[in-house]
Amino acid sequence: MTEHRKRYHKDWILVTLLVSQIFLVGIFLTDIKVVCVTFLVAAIFASPGFFFFVCQGSRALVAAIYGIPLGVAYSSLVVTVCVALKGWNLTLLSCSYIVSIFFIVYISKRIRQQAEILLEANTFSLEESYPIWGLFAVISLYVALVTIPLLNVGKLTEYGYAYTGLFGHDFVIRGLYAVAASQNVPIDNFYFAGHHLKNFYLLWYILPAAIYKAMSGLCNIKDVLIIMSLGSVPVFFLLLCAVSPHFMKEEKSEVTDKGKRRKRFLTIIVVPFFAASFHWIYALVKLFVQEVYPFPLLMEYTKELGFLSQTWFRCFLFEPHVMLVIMIAMVIIVISENGPSYMRSITIGVLLSAMALTDSITFLIFGLSYFIYQIVCSAAAKEKFVVRDLVVTLAVGLCCLLVMMYLDILGFAKYSNKILFELNLKILVALPFLLFLTLGVIPVTAYLGIKLSKHTMKTIFALLMTGIAVLFLTCITDALEGNVVLRKSLYFVRMPLFFLSIQYVYSMNKGIFNKVIIFLMILALPTVVTDVWATSGIYKGAGTIYITPGEMEASSWIKTNTTRDSIVQSMIEYEYPGKFGYSVTIFFGERKAALGLWKGAKMFYPNYDAIRDRASAINTIFSTEEPKKRQELLAELNIDYVFIGEKERARYKDCEKYFTADKTNYEKVFDNAEVSIFRIKRG
Repeated sequence: MTEHRKRYHKDWILVTLLVSQIFLVGIFLTDIKVVCVTFLVAAIFASPGFFFFVCQGSRALVAAIYGIPLGVAYSSLVVTVCVALKGWNLTLLSCSYIVSIFFIVYISKRIRQQAEILLEANTFSLEESYPIWGLFAVISLYVALVTIPLLNVGKLTEYGYAYTGLFGHDFVIRGLYAVAASQNVPIDNFYFAGHHLKNFYLLWYILPAAIYKAMSGLCNIKDVLIIMSLGSVPVFFLLLCAVSPHFMKEEKSEVTDKGKRRKRFLTIIVVPFFAASFHWIYALVKLFVQEVYPFPLLMEYTKELGFLSQTWFRCFLFEPHVMLVIMIAMVIIVISENGPSYMRSITIGVLLSAMALTDSITFLIFGLSYFIYQIVCSAAAKEKFVVRDLVVTLAVGLCCLLVMMYLDILGFAKYSNKILFELNLKILVALPFLLFLTLGVIPVTAYLGIKLSKHTMKTIFALLMTGIAVLFLTCITDALEGNVVLRKSLYFVRMPLFFLSIQYVYSMNKGIFNKVIIFLMILALPTVVTDVWATSGIYKGAGTIYITPGEMEASSWIKTNTTRDSIVQSMIEYEYPGKFGYSVTIFFGERKAALGLWKGAKMFYPNYDAIRDRASAINTIFSTEEPKKRQELLAELNIDYVFIGEKERARYKDCEKYFTADKTNYEKVFDNAEVSIFRIKRG
């Protein structure tokens, strides 16, 4: 074995073991065919990013680490445009993909000609920077922690198929709109048939949609999401490991020093993942007042948050689009270290556009930080090329924006969620406590890191990202849910705070103050346990929603026996009473409804007058004794099937009789002990 190969062979052993681990766990949780197709399609999506960094002169492993988020973002943009123009046309997709590969290779080579990439990015070695087997052990542990909740998703219990907490909301919504993206772009609103969604988190859905499409829809989208959640863990860990040395100040002799490697390992692993929050204290207080003694003051306080913390653990499971945005941000940080060039600006402009289509709030935080940072660089360097590059980046972003508006993917929708500028005095007053509770020890280590580090441009960039994230969480909110901006800001701010923490943790000694910091890190560890507990319980009363076997069987029949543009209507709720519920025909039958449950309809299309009109019409369909009126409303709403289960019978006592008696207009096409489905006869 040559010296060059000896230097990196453990890197490849680590990556091979991690890939094999995800593959085997995926097979255990899902199905080997789904796992193989997911790996294949994900590799195709990631390939452009790999080629980009290979052409920069990076080693294959480094190119893979940096290239996965870049490739997924770039490929998803290409696929989005193709599907919006001609649907899932294989010929167009294949030709566009090949052209896009040549284009990104050309851009990469031009960047290399115009500006040398940093040597560290080309020759980075995991083995030289970290204790390699410790890294494998901790990533494997985190994969295991993420696996535990995934074991129970949709598990059949004595009460039915169980979906706990956010698995019963965010997780299934991700699956639903991945299915929707596999049919059309722009995405159809399954909760309000006839309406398309704009300004939605579209780009993340394209990869699972492509996987689902490659499977011809003959798989459970839940399985695809499970594999993607698992796979994102090692990718994110390795990317963080690769980017972190850019924020460390060390001599060459320190790179291979075992003591320094252990400190670096402590920085990368413990601070952002295991010492990430003191939320476990809040969770225990919440559990105490719910189960032991209901202190009135504490009862009111514990309504503000759930048992699950606002850490990256939550994002891996329920908000993976945020993790993709953070990974794209880290890749931009690496690319921006190239010397200025037109091609670098074009690449960053495309990546910023991808961020905007993936998650608008985190894009705004990072985008504002990046542009202010570039202006600061321009002022510091007193060079016109910085302004030139900034203008090119902005022009590319605006071009992408105009294309998406032309394709009706983005737009100024009258009825949609809105960002509001509103100072939140409660958050502002409680900010130190909030940051300490939700972010663990990392704000403290970040402050200490700033004091130790020289005020380099990287430090300034991290400070800008932190400041703008804090500005967003204190002064900006959203119109519908009220906590989305707060939540996304807390997810994002971990990244710059972590980068600011690196120099301090890396330089820690055995002083008493540093022992206090280590104690605080240890004190934060139980949050990982409470997070796993909060997402794994499927016992009755654990915030779990159950789908009965009869409902699941009926939903499966709908999925396999109706056309994908069919509208299937079940009962709706007029007002959102508190706990989120299902429209099983939407989530598991994967078919649109004239109107879904209230919260879902309000979230995706907050046109309250239109929602109330449809709610009234659907109430009449199930309750009226006038056959002609029922037929008119069914035709007006283009409803093809009516779903009648136990909930419908409980609310509308005679609803099934109306459809069974009128064989001229309705045909019973499915029937089991719990559910009857009627097809509306037309013409």
